[in-house]
Amino acid sequence: MNQLILTADVKEKIMSIAYRTRELLIKQSQDETRRIYEELSNIWRYLNKLQSFEIKPITEIIINMSIALEAYLAGAITKEELIVNILKNKIVSELVNHIDNIN
Repeated sequence: MNQLILTADVKEKIMSIAYRTRELLIKQSQDETRRIYEELSNIWRYLNKLQSFEIKPITEIIINMSIALEAYLAGAITKEELIVNILKNKIVSELVNHIDNIN
């Protein structure tokens, strides 16, 4: 895999997680939260290995989403705080925009 280009498969996984995170905030499912958190963790580990300047913003957004979901799962923040962290700060929108801008 070229270090500067994300494969369609990885882009699709990230987009899926972004949209599922939006839905999660509406439904508030602990099991789905845990699944998304685990998938995000796997993806950011993968992206971190690439060490590409082009995908650094994506990696940072995924790490921020992971931190927010982990805090929610641990009971450190409420659903409302999670919504503020992810939706109102437009983390999901930023992630989608960055993915769309990568060739």
